[in-house]
Amino acid sequence: MTKKIIFFDWLILSVILTVIIAEYKGNEWEETIRKGYYNSVLTKDSIPAEFKISIDSCGIPYVNYYKRNGITIGKQYNPTIISNYALQYYTPFDQSKNSETEKYFYNCAQWLINNLTYTDDYALYIFNWQAPFYPQLQTPWTSGIASGSALKVFVYAYKNSHSEKYLEVSKRILKGFYVPIEQGGFSCQTDSGWWFEEYADKNAKGPHVLNGHVSALLGIYDFYRITKNDSAFFLFQQGIKALKHSVHLYDQGENNWSYYDIYKKPADKKYQRTIVKQMKQLYAITGDSTFYNYCIKWETPLKEPYLIRIVKEKNRSGGLLVIGLWAGIIIAGICIRKLFCNKSPS
Repeated sequence: MTKKIIFFDWLILSVILTVIIAEYKGNEWEETIRKGYYNSVLTKDSIPAEFKISIDSCGIPYVNYYKRNGITIGKQYNPTIISNYALQYYTPFDQSKNSETEKYFYNCAQWLINNLTYTDDYALYIFNWQAPFYPQLQTPWTSGIASGSALKVFVYAYKNSHSEKYLEVSKRILKGFYVPIEQGGFSCQTDSGWWFEEYADKNAKGPHVLNGHVSALLGIYDFYRITKNDSAFFLFQQGIKALKHSVHLYDQGENNWSYYDIYKKPADKKYQRTIVKQMKQLYAITGDSTFYNYCIKWETPLKEPYLIRIVKEKNRSGGLLVIGLWAGIIIAGICIRKLFCNKSPS
């Protein structure tokens, strides 16, 4: 067998190995590439990273936002991000009683309590920095997803510690869901239900972010599940009503993809996976076929082979991953062959 034939065979095998490895590890490795090289070769990626998250000495995450739409806000503590990390901390210590992750979880929970703005009998998270994603929104603004995510954290904190303070602050947050946008809240209240805005400014039209509304609903439901609070049930029902009325507006149609917001910004893969998971959760809670149908529809493209997905998305970081993986396999094969050839008797 000639060297030329051996190389050709290895070339074919390397393509097959690349396809197999990319299918199983592509999404995970692609995210690492995107985060590592955002500021250089991937600045025009179709699915760009938008911020860098770091952890302070107390285990509380903070965000360095990249410049977008001419807005640079830099380092910020975002209650939604902090809630997400708190929930990630909760699972390890709940399962193995890890003292460090438990400490970090409660540090995050305390930050969420300390940084609420209390008005009368309700509480909101007030953002005093401009949202770079929606430059039309001015400061201050508030957020339904921030309140809903914090509710989830406080539910778990109460479940683990049995401290009533987490229920008391949750009740104040819950009352914030009744405050209309016009009065500085995030609740868009119509006859078609109540929509909980992720980015709410009383002086501007909200973007009606889909996963932001659903995340708020799931936080409300978690609180209802442990308290059977009538107010929480009412809010959940109003939110479901609004979602059923509007969810079709987030469907791109034949390509089975979703929109991120009412302005028809296409969802990226991260949010597509998130909203599919959320539709599954809502179907499990309500038994409503509307959510099941959209779950199945929007999950379809996520099941396509990895290489087909990145071509459709014009995904540069995914393309870079595949090229690098293929080149690495070829080089590894050449090195292995040389190693064995050098060991062969002359």
